[in-house]
Amino acid sequence: MIALETIGSPIGPFTVATRGETVLAAFFHKPGADPADWIARHHPGEEIERRDEPASAAASLLEAYFADPDTDFSGIELEMTGSAFEKRVWAVLREVPCRETVSYGWIAHKVGQPEAAQAVGIAMGRNPIPVIVPCHRVVGADGSLTGFGGGLERKQWLLDHEQGGRLL
Repeated sequence: MIALETIGSPIGPFTVATRGETVLAAFFHKPGADPADWIARHHPGEEIERRDEPASAAASLLEAYFADPDTDFSGIELEMTGSAFEKRVWAVLREVPCRETVSYGWIAHKVGQPEAAQAVGIAMGRNPIPVIVPCHRVVGADGSLTGFGGGLERKQWLLDHEQGGRLL
């Protein structure tokens, strides 16, 4: 059973998909998009339960993050579907501390493929668990905002919420 728990946030509803206490995905709401569609594509045949009240630790921590950006997500178990490269990129992302930003090139270097900044960008776009896996902390080499699945205005809000940060 996969639970879809929606929380309110200052930048709109945010849904986290969990199986037990394991996070499978998280979604900023977009017009016409239903998180259940993503679940059906990536976890076919699994039953989906929509919860009116968040019950998982992940949903509680996300609510806490939107109030206090120093919330620690390190204890949250994740089940992320992706290539070996994407999983390495996402693992590096989890190590980027709150209030810090990094470039695509920095991540490419950290995963041992310094020429793969563009591939890192593609991996960012495929990150199924934004905020917990903080792809919003990745910016252009010159510090400029670049793509974000939730929209650049949400990315800017998240960075401002974390009080800017400095480029590593």
